[in-house]
Amino acid sequence: MPDPSADLVGSFSGPIRVARTIILDWYDGPRAGFLWLDHPSSGWHFTIFAQRPWDDEEDDNLFLLAPLPAGAEATIDEALRDQGPPTGPHWAPIWRFPSEERQLAVEATLDALIAGLGSPTVVVRSSNLESIDGVWLQADHC
Repeated sequence: MPDPSADLVGSFSGPIRVARTIILDWYDGPRAGFLWLDHPSSGWHFTIFAQRPWDDEEDDNLFLLAPLPAGAEATIDEALRDQGPPTGPHWAPIWRFPSEERQLAVEATLDALIAGLGSPTVVVRSSNLESIDGVWLQADHC
């Protein structure tokens, strides 16, 4: 089975465009959620690891990435169907549900998916997760 972490690090030769993000935590920029790349084709759960704020520019951020299993994108899309269609390729759902039961079910689905991912394997540098400007294997994955 191919290792998406090694593929991402091995294919890096300059900025990588992030094809899609679903941002689950936002505070002055994306902090946690899911992202998908076209090249190499892969999906990831991301969490912010470190941040260097700049006064006049976008912040410089490091994110931890854990690869998503096959089928995760469809599971996430189905879980978030009550949020309506994404407003663009980089989307932060409003988090309104028809009932508390539905909200709890969605949160349980996403929490179970994230809990099953294991430890992050890659560290990336990005100001806004529209593109990735640096890629490293997480030390435990080398």
